[in-house]
Formats: sequence, structure tokens, C-alpha cells
Amino acid sequence: MASTKEEKEPLTKGDAEQGVWTDGVCDCCKDPGMCAIVYFCSPVNTGQLYERFVQKGMIERLPMLSCLSISIFMWVAYLWTPVVGGLNYFFASVGMLLSAFGGICLFLIVCTVRKSVRTRDHIEPGGCGDFEDCCCALWCNSCTVCQLWRHERVTCAQYDLCRKTGSELSANEILEKAA
Repeated sequence: MASTKEEKEPLTKGDAEQGVWTDGVCDCCKDPGMCAIVYFCSPVNTGQLYERFVQKGMIERLPMLSCLSISIFMWVAYLWTPVVGGLNYFFASVGMLLSAFGGICLFLIVCTVRKSVRTRDHIEPGGCGDFEDCCCALWCNSCTVCQLWRHERVTCAQYDLCRKTGSELSANEILEKAA
């Protein structure tokens, strides 16, 4: 099945109003395919969001953090307890610590990326004030990640699980098309 040019090209930032989110946090049903990808491949998505915004220059790269290192750490943290945690108390304890640390890392990355998007697009915080990004990342992380991908105009049709920025177009190419 041949895909059309419209399916491959994401919308540009010029298509959205400055100062407002493209969609709300709970608008996942607008792109259920992307919602499923975010839910089932959260470690990869988180790494891709981080890499995308580092490449755009919106956040500063931390030493040893990349799409790959984040993805590998998150997968190990998620799989440690179910796979090795039943062997003995030590492995279970390590699994609990890894899971907690993985959750904290996920929270911090999504919170940081969301705040940088709000700053870039001059979006005012909602009911939680300056804590809105933290609240969204803490209480509905998957929905927040979906919102960030939709706001970046990456739909399920353009998303690529194997690219470090999440889509065929690099972060800079998307910015160039918006200008």
C-alpha cells in the first residue's frame, strides 16, 4: 500500500496557535495507535522525547544520557523484578530500587520536556500553576507523553520506533519546515 505525501509530512508548528496546547492531556483517542505505542514502549518513547528535545536545543544533554541509554535502563528497571526478583530477597530488593529509580527518571524526563515545550510555545500553566508539568508527569505519564507527541505533530503514521528522535524527519527538519 503506497502512502501519500500528506501521511509522511507532519504538520508544522505554524499550524497551531502559540500559547495553547494542540490537544489536552486526555485526548489520546485522537490517535489511538500512538497511545498504544506510548503505553507498550514507554522506555523507548521517553528516550526518543529526550533525544528530540536535546537535538532541538531546548534542554541540555546530561552526561551519559541518550535515547539508547535511557531505553536500556528503563527496560532493565521494568523487567528486573518479574524476571529475576523471585530468585531471592537480594534480587527482589534490587528490583524494587531499580523500579523506583526508573520511575523517578521517567517522571523527571517527562516533566522537563513538558516544561520546555510550555516555555517554547508560551503556554500558560493551568490549575496547578508552575507545578502543572509535574502533576501531569506524575499522575498521567502516558497521557502526557501522548500529548507531547501530538503537540510535536508526530502521529502514529510518522512515528518510527527505531529512530532516536521518533520520526523520519529529524527534530531540526521539523523546525525548518515550521519556519
